[in-house]
Amino acid sequence: MTKSKNFLRIFNQLSRNPLTYLFCLGFNLFSIIFYVLYFKMAKTGSSTNISFFFRILALNCVILVPLICSFFDKTDFTDIPDSPLKINFYRIISSLLFLMCSIFFSLPVVFAVNSFGYVDFSKVFCSITGLVFYFLLCSSFTGLIFSTVGNRGIGFALSVIFLLCLNYLFFTKFSSFSKGILIFKDICFFLIFSFAFLFAGDLIVRCRYGFYLKKSPVQIILFLLFIILSLIFSSIWNFRIDLSAAKKNSISKCTKELFASAEFPVELTYYYSPQLKKIYPETSDTLEFLKEIGKLKNARVKILKVRPDSELEHKLQSSGISGQNVQTGESNSVTYTKVFAALSVNYGGIEDFVPFAIDSVTLEYNLDLKLSYYFSGKQMNVALVCANNLSLDNDYSYLTAFLEASGLLIRKVQLPLNQMSFLPGETIFLIGSQNLSSSDAEIIEQKLFSGYKAFICTSRNSVDFSTWQVTQKNDPIIKMLGSFGLVSGNDLIESKNCHKMNFFSKNGTDVELIDYSLWPLITTEKKSLHVKNSFVSVWPGYFNIYEDSDINKNNSITPVLFTSENSWIQHKFQDQYEVNPFILQQLTHNSQEEGQFTVGADLKGTFYGYRTLGAGNIDIKVFADQYIFSNNILNIISGGGIPDTGSLTFAVDSILELKGLSELSKVHNKSNFPEYVYKESKYKYFPTVYIWCCIFVILCWFILLTLSVLIRKIQNKRIYSLIEVQMEKYK
Repeated sequence: MTKSKNFLRIFNQLSRNPLTYLFCLGFNLFSIIFYVLYFKMAKTGSSTNISFFFRILALNCVILVPLICSFFDKTDFTDIPDSPLKINFYRIISSLLFLMCSIFFSLPVVFAVNSFGYVDFSKVFCSITGLVFYFLLCSSFTGLIFSTVGNRGIGFALSVIFLLCLNYLFFTKFSSFSKGILIFKDICFFLIFSFAFLFAGDLIVRCRYGFYLKKSPVQIILFLLFIILSLIFSSIWNFRIDLSAAKKNSISKCTKELFASAEFPVELTYYYSPQLKKIYPETSDTLEFLKEIGKLKNARVKILKVRPDSELEHKLQSSGISGQNVQTGESNSVTYTKVFAALSVNYGGIEDFVPFAIDSVTLEYNLDLKLSYYFSGKQMNVALVCANNLSLDNDYSYLTAFLEASGLLIRKVQLPLNQMSFLPGETIFLIGSQNLSSSDAEIIEQKLFSGYKAFICTSRNSVDFSTWQVTQKNDPIIKMLGSFGLVSGNDLIESKNCHKMNFFSKNGTDVELIDYSLWPLITTEKKSLHVKNSFVSVWPGYFNIYEDSDINKNNSITPVLFTSENSWIQHKFQDQYEVNPFILQQLTHNSQEEGQFTVGADLKGTFYGYRTLGAGNIDIKVFADQYIFSNNILNIISGGGIPDTGSLTFAVDSILELKGLSELSKVHNKSNFPEYVYKESKYKYFPTVYIWCCIFVILCWFILLTLSVLIRKIQNKRIYSLIEVQMEKYK
């Protein structure tokens, strides 16, 4: 029997068994249904992170792989010319082909998720690569068990039990693939141990069938030596490639440049509690990230474990680091455990702490923030001014907390303003401008012309939160911006690409999602809405830019925020705007008024003053929305699902850019990746989309089974015809 025929014979043991197709179909359907039920995207607008789906596939293969391997016939190796190693290898490849079909037939789920939001396809590629290695390892291990145990039932039971026990180790290695990271050490782990289990299965079969040769001990020694050297080599020559779009687990350009510019070594000490790895699995990624930082120039990294009541814990507490209490109990009992995840940064004898940093993005951002201060001395002071009908303490507390958590030093400034309201080096953050007096606006204009930088969030639109009615006012700041060439529009913006509001029935079980066109999605990319920096805006204004004016020769007004092209202007009807979401979705508009509108701009250069005599250089950012940062709006947008912090992140990034830390803003922006539902697709189609995914999977496996039956019939006809020919010859 030739090698190709021997492989086909083994492969046919699976392809001709209807149970193979049935269990693979069940594997696909269970994974899809579990993914859909877990996320409940139709109701909560949950995450579009597809990594979890591939993790479900990996976990389910603990049952599927032993099932498929149990369908192979019990082989009498004494009657087969191929070695047991090759036979087991053929079995692994045969089972792997069916598992690959299962992965391929599951891909419509990825495109279904992408129809509701943004999917990082680099994570999809890495996850599929990791699944191939994961299936290979599980198949070779299952082959080892079946080679050891002759009985199929016992072999299946033992394979499932051992795979469940070893799954933590296997799955930990796979998790890096699902995050879009290719780690050389993990790839070597899968390949080395797959080969080890395959070789061990061959050795066991040789011993059982009397094939144990004299040279086998030498082969064993050489094989063990190869495994040891491979593991040592993979640990020493270890590298990683982060293919994910967000690059959360890669060292940013800003970090590399900061360490390269350091005059003294930067000593980093990370204190963490060992139990953190169980509570927050991402701690392992943070530790790997710190090891990568340790390879940079001028970096010195130490990682220390903090045990309860140890000397290290007392040292941290004396330094003001008290740790965090996290819930670790079961559903029937609640217990709290104190954990530490603090980073000490020592530069030139000056030590500072990042009190708590679990994920790599938070750690890198806070580290770069401290190093930027050490090297440049730039202060992170921000003067926060609220000049609309809301209150900083009661209505903008989420914003204040987010800014402070991002390392900014916030000082609240009360109205009315005076010349001493702003301190040197502060960046002005102005929210609204309706309540500013003429003298207040004049002071702000004077500060801008004297070198102060500002992030101004305002428009003509003023909203009464009790009725959501919108009125308009041409206040002094709006007039000042208009004199600069940034003229505020007179009406409201509506958009098809907008926030979807959840409206619950009286019993609280049924949910209706309504497009609220007055809360459009905006983006920093003019050509496309579906990009990294997309977030919701509420009742925003819009700007008309006049760059051809004679006064705009030594300055620039750059649009930075846009609505989608499916936007239009709502005009007043009977002296008021329509704000009811149920009525808005029934109204029609003139398609000729559709277009893309500017809702944010950067102003730099020399401008003539509106109240200030002469001209001066200014550097400001303007955003035509003053309410998106309020507590009430942020709660509504979150809707019980994933918090939408896109607007808050944009505010922090804008302030960092004004302070000349644009590279640092890119580090901060890593966490603002759009793994949530935001596309125009209707949620009411959600169940239908996944039903069609299940139907697609059923049809694919049915077609494969049908083709297998047809091929088998054709082969049988050929065999019968050959037998008849031979019979005729004998006659």
